[in-house]
Amino acid sequence: KSGKVGERLAVSLRSLGIRCTYIHASEWAHGDLGMLEGCTHPVVVSLSHSGSTQEVVSAVQGIKHRLPTTTTLTITSADTPLIPTDVPLTYSMGDATEPLDAIPTTSVVVQEAVSNCLVREVTEMVGLSKGQFRANHPGGAIGVKLA
Repeated sequence: KSGKVGERLAVSLRSLGIRCTYIHASEWAHGDLGMLEGCTHPVVVSLSHSGSTQEVVSAVQGIKHRLPTTTTLTITSADTPLIPTDVPLTYSMGDATEPLDAIPTTSVVVQEAVSNCLVREVTEMVGLSKGQFRANHPGGAIGVKLA
């Protein structure tokens, strides 16, 4: 379910004016590596609770091989993820466990929290103003609030 967190992260970053997209790790090997064409220094964010999900490991390895200037950021609970990463964002769930020690629940909430922290930091880094955000998000209650 990390992919759903990744989708939401991409949507949030786009609302800040950051050019990005969400691609499921298994799709990179089926033509989506072409998306990197023309990118001079892309940043790839991978999410994997275990840090060893094979399709994520393979995707990041393929991306790094195709475009070595790619910066990879990994959100995981693993102290030593198998995913090649330049910036590990490692979280701990403390004593919390997943139902049946397998159903993603707590891990998804923690990944969302880490993603939200990333969005806050990016907002500050780019110096986004309310006017710029309103231009990207004119609709809904947020658009009305910022009008």
